[in-house]
Amino acid sequence: GTDALSGTINILTNRARVTDTRQFVAGFDGYYSSNEGGRRGTVTLGASDRRWAISFKGGAEHFDNYRAGKDYRESSQPYFDAGTIRRLDTIDSNFPGFPFNKKFPDPFNAPFTRTSPDIPNSGMDGSSVNLSGVAVLSDSQTLDVKYQHRRAEHVGFPDFAEPFFFQGIALPWSQLDKISATYAVTNLASWMPRLTIAPYYQRQDRVLRNTFPAQFPIPSAQFFPISVRKSNIVSDTRQQVWTPGLDVQATLLTRPNNVLTAGATIFRDRSVDTRTTTTERTEIGQVAMGQFGPAAVVYQSPIVLGTAVDHPVRVPDASFRDTGVFVQDEWTVSPILRLTAGLRADGYRVGTEPTTGYDVQTLVTGAVPLIPQTTLPNVNGDRLNRTAVTGEAGAVLWADRVVNVFAHYVRSYRHPNLEELLFSGPATTGSIVPNIEVKPETGHNVDVGTRLRSSHLNGSLAYFNNTYANFISTEVVATVTGQSGVAPISQAINLAKVRIQGVEAEGSMPLSAAGLSWLPYGTVSYNHGTVLAGTSPLSGTSLAGEPQDNITPWKTTLGVRVNDRQERWWAGYSVRSEAKVRRVSPLLTDFAFLIPQDLMGLAGFSVHRAAAGYDWRQNHQRLSLTFALDNLNDAFYREQFQFAPARGRSFSVTPSVRGVK
Repeated sequence: GTDALSGTINILTNRARVTDTRQFVAGFDGYYSSNEGGRRGTVTLGASDRRWAISFKGGAEHFDNYRAGKDYRESSQPYFDAGTIRRLDTIDSNFPGFPFNKKFPDPFNAPFTRTSPDIPNSGMDGSSVNLSGVAVLSDSQTLDVKYQHRRAEHVGFPDFAEPFFFQGIALPWSQLDKISATYAVTNLASWMPRLTIAPYYQRQDRVLRNTFPAQFPIPSAQFFPISVRKSNIVSDTRQQVWTPGLDVQATLLTRPNNVLTAGATIFRDRSVDTRTTTTERTEIGQVAMGQFGPAAVVYQSPIVLGTAVDHPVRVPDASFRDTGVFVQDEWTVSPILRLTAGLRADGYRVGTEPTTGYDVQTLVTGAVPLIPQTTLPNVNGDRLNRTAVTGEAGAVLWADRVVNVFAHYVRSYRHPNLEELLFSGPATTGSIVPNIEVKPETGHNVDVGTRLRSSHLNGSLAYFNNTYANFISTEVVATVTGQSGVAPISQAINLAKVRIQGVEAEGSMPLSAAGLSWLPYGTVSYNHGTVLAGTSPLSGTSLAGEPQDNITPWKTTLGVRVNDRQERWWAGYSVRSEAKVRRVSPLLTDFAFLIPQDLMGLAGFSVHRAAAGYDWRQNHQRLSLTFALDNLNDAFYREQFQFAPARGRSFSVTPSVRGVK
């Protein structure tokens, strides 16, 4: 589904392995980055024999606030001067004709000019422990057990701080614990070479802290004086998710040239949120009727009116269960043709429980247009059941041993998560309300291409076309007028039918010259997203033919790597470029609460990297060192569609030591 459009993330975890002779392993991996004083260290210890093995990895990390590139003196003022972005007015939004916004400017969208490369709120601390053990129960049975422990503290959201934004966001702490086991049996029968049963249990526990001000006018009974009040809100939301699960998978040999994999999976997320909101209410000034008409008075220091503590709930106690069965077949029809096919069926169940503090109706009262009541969950508890069938088919044809062509089709499915279905509460601007009627997102995904593999040239060229129906997106669907003016109400909806297509190419050319091995390489991709059908939820205007949001058009990487014939040392240089995003959705550009960072994150950029390393091996000992200069040109840029600028130039050292006895 669209959650995977950015590519694949491979997560490598610690796993113990048995050895023919008794061995003891010790090692250390380090990392130092000059930009933010970042440092990370991981210790590895292990022991193994023919019947058992155990492995330990433990480490810690610390990163201070990082620094952006050298041309950091950006300003949001030109966007306001051009009228592209506006600032909310505390008084004018409710009382046209009283131009006191300069005296009482709303905190949202305050213009800023960056005077330092330091990116506030971008540091973190963390630690981790990974334990892994394996026991060989018999010649055909093994048992693997793993435990993962992850702790993070003081995790900031870069640039979510004044003056760059009116709201601060951070994770004071985050914890993850997971234990899993895999029981594997081999050679149960000639037609079943492997069967695995893998239960697991995971617990996530974290606190999200939001710090933000809200400013609004309060007229007296006679209209004047108008008191201007401000609420400084600190909200801590603790989210806990418990997940037991079970995976069963069997490999079947129906024929010598046919491998069939079948299995089943089940998991159940149980989510509980608790929230504490502390609000300090102050009065910062008045608009009073003076001798010559209304006059603004700004107090030298705010008058504290009181502090309130509330316990609202944004997501009710809920569970999300998925039970799925699947079968995947790979058939080598001939030496030049391989076919694949797969089918999966899932049953989903979402359940909510009555939860004290969970409120929906207050947020939608007075909404224009009305929010349909059928989209809102029953605060006394609700149930939702759905089924899905997905599948894939593919073929790889070798024209010869050097060239092959491939084609692949996948029917994708993405079920809305608990936040999209159930979240109810304030957001960065306005509020988000739940929508239990948002449908799953389905897609038809096709890719075709060719690959070339030879001793002198490696490359590929592919075209993909992904068409999604019921595209899930959180959009502004209504507005409501309150003390602080007109505020948006957002809701997860099935926005449109969307097509995302593109061409991807990559190539490399191994060379030998001057007694060295050279590898020049390059990748280039072009992506194009279009809304095929859909309407703007607020204006009702058609979106057909408009650009799909968050699509980077051109991405290019060029580089070269060189190493000696013995592969003891290597060096490399690369440049990564992304073209400016010019096709922008009107849902972004026409948004009344557009922020400067939304437009700054559309700019193109090029980032250079140089690195070198040395790898020494002798018997069972190994020492490697990697030195790198990231963002060699010290460019000031944002990864596209990101809020904060990226890291500036940084020199890093990565040592690695391994020893086996």
